[in-house]
Amino acid sequence: MITCEFSCPWLEWIQHPDLPTDVLQRAGESILDAMRKEIQGGGLTPLAPSTLDQKARHGGSTTPLAALLDSLTRGGRDNVLQTSGWSVEAGSADPVAVYHIRGTRRMPRRDFTAIDMQAILNDAANRALDYFIQGGPA
Repeated sequence: MITCEFSCPWLEWIQHPDLPTDVLQRAGESILDAMRKEIQGGGLTPLAPSTLDQKARHGGSTTPLAALLDSLTRGGRDNVLQTSGWSVEAGSADPVAVYHIRGTRRMPRRDFTAIDMQAILNDAANRALDYFIQGGPA
């Protein structure tokens, strides 16, 4: 399983029962979005033509990394998005994900977890502040 964990203990000062879940769920969705963009943005090594041909011959998806992208979509197969207390864990339980992150002898490294967590933290802080000021979700 490949996940990013995001913790917001500073949310405790806002005394609203729904705030942590709302802010953390959105932070988790932002993590998933960032990982998908990392894959789709073209910055990773593309699948080899021979791999795409093999997938097509065996009835697999011809969309590169389709199963991995699905696992990084909320509600998708092998998707991980769960909150607990002041933390959220988001990512993929796709067993192939770890091979993309680390690479193998025959597969190049495709680290889709190299995302801007500071931007996600800033967005969560802004959401929490808006929530506090408006008295509910924005």
